[in-house]
Amino acid sequence: MGSKVGTFVDHGPNLEDSQVARADYAAYEKAIAIAPNESRYHFDLAAAYRRKDDPDKAIPEYEQATSLDPQNADGWFDLG
Repeated sequence: MGSKVGTFVDHGPNLEDSQVARADYAAYEKAIAIAPNESRYHFDLAAAYRRKDDPDKAIPEYEQATSLDPQNADGWFDLG
């Protein structure tokens, strides 16, 4: 992972406050824009959407994560 991507992703786990959550979504989206084939970023964005009860946005990200990494057991589990 490049340091530029890491800078965006490091902000991801802070999802308690809605204002912070919007910034975290943006950080994951920027990381995905830089490294679109990185399954972890799609999974993390999906998990963030799931925690905020937004399955319409979470499901496509889980699907992308598992498509990029078919061994992503957590992604498959979260997809149901």
